[in-house]
Amino acid sequence: MFGLVGLMPDYSMIIVGANMGVSRMTKEHLGISLALKVPIFIVITKIDIAPQNVFEDTKETLMKILKSPGCQRIPVIVKPEDDVSVFAQSLASDKLCPIFTISNVTGEGLPKLKEFLALLSSRIYISGHFKKPTDPVEFLIDGVYQVSGVGLVVAGTLRSGTVAPNTTLLLGPDKSGNFKPVIVKSIHHKRTPVEVAISGQAVCFNIKSLGKKGD
Repeated sequence: MFGLVGLMPDYSMIIVGANMGVSRMTKEHLGISLALKVPIFIVITKIDIAPQNVFEDTKETLMKILKSPGCQRIPVIVKPEDDVSVFAQSLASDKLCPIFTISNVTGEGLPKLKEFLALLSSRIYISGHFKKPTDPVEFLIDGVYQVSGVGLVVAGTLRSGTVAPNTTLLLGPDKSGNFKPVIVKSIHHKRTPVEVAISGQAVCFNIKSLGKKGD
C-alpha cells in the first residue's frame, strides 16, 4: 500500500528559557504534542542568567498549565538527588511530566538531563504508528524520482515489515485499483546504501517493474 505519512516522534522535549518565561510558541508546541499524544518533558534553560523571581514565575506558570484540564499532566521538578530512571520508565505510559532546570554555561542540571535521555526507550512499536518488522510490508510513498543511470526511485516511510534488495512488492493502487509487481533493486537510508530496511525507517527504494514493458 502506498500513500503519504510523516514520522512520529517518540517524545517531545519542550525548551523554555527561564529568563523569557512561557511564550506563545511554548504553548503551541505543547498543544501539538498533546494533540499527537506524544509523551512530554520540559527543559528550562538559562537558569544562570534568570532573576530568581522570573525563574520562579516561569516554573509556576508551567506547573499551572500542565495541571490544567487541557493538559492533565503531573509536573515534577527534577532534583539533583532524584532517580531519573523512574521518570524515564514511566514517561511513555504515565501522565507524569518531568521538568529539568539547566544551564549550558555552568553545566548545572545537565548530567541529570543526559542520564534521563540515555534511559529513554524507543516507542516506535508501542505508539501504534508502526507495525513490527515481521509483519507484511507496507510502504507509504511521499516522493518519486527518475534518477539518471539508476532508474525509478521512490522515497517514503516503511510502516510495516522488512525489505531487502531483490524483494518483490506490489505497487498501487493505480487509477483502476490494481497493484503491479515491482522488484527492489537497492535501498538507501539516510543517503547511505543499506542491505535491509525495517519498519519505522524513512528510506528510498530503487525499483523496477516486473510487468510488461510500458507498465
